[in-house]
Amino acid sequence: MGQELKLQWMPNNGSKSGEVTGTIILIYEADLTKALDTLRHEFIEYLLTQDLVAPYKRLINKLISLFEEEMYDRKEELVERLEELAR
Repeated sequence: MGQELKLQWMPNNGSKSGEVTGTIILIYEADLTKALDTLRHEFIEYLLTQDLVAPYKRLINKLISLFEEEMYDRKEELVERLEELAR
């Protein structure tokens, strides 16, 4: 769980304390205690996202795929009808 993650500590004065980009947890807090708190937060959020958001992404991607197949079939049927009319 989370073994794929890498950590980068890049202290700065930006508006974010940290974020996950792909499989990298970026920590921006300069203070060590705050940085560790941010690391815990980002790690937990990453795990929850994987468990809660990923299934929705798979569902939506499947729906898009099915829709594209349906539209392709309809287009092919229409092309065949127009070909018959053009004869």
